[in-house]
Amino acid sequence: MIYWLLLFFNLFLSFQPDLLNFKKGWMTKLYDDGLWKKHWFVLTDQSLRYYRDSVAEEAADLDGEIDLSTCYDVTEFPVQRNYGFQIHTKEGAFTLSAMTSGIRRNWIQAIMKNVRPTIAPDVTRKNVSLKLSVLKT
Repeated sequence: MIYWLLLFFNLFLSFQPDLLNFKKGWMTKLYDDGLWKKHWFVLTDQSLRYYRDSVAEEAADLDGEIDLSTCYDVTEFPVQRNYGFQIHTKEGAFTLSAMTSGIRRNWIQAIMKNVRPTIAPDVTRKNVSLKLSVLKT
């Protein structure tokens, strides 16, 4: 019985977004014209959305969105001020800047975890071997 509950729970979790991966905060984005603009960023399960501020987020007044479904890397990137990084997707590279190196590191980790989620451990293998050992005795 416990085996089936663990299996069901494991399958259930694999289809649920990990709400702990979601992140919000201020960063600046580099635009094609070379200008930086400050935005309120919100990391979701498939995208990094940006708004004028947190009030605009509540009103769903989106300034833009970076589709993370084709993201293949997130790297530190030198910029003139603060701490830059780039999100590499099939659509191109997006350059962002955080206020501190720690904030940059946290964003990179959160985005990478979102893009490459940790696979839940396979609890079924251990249980199967335990059942087999019980049968042998």
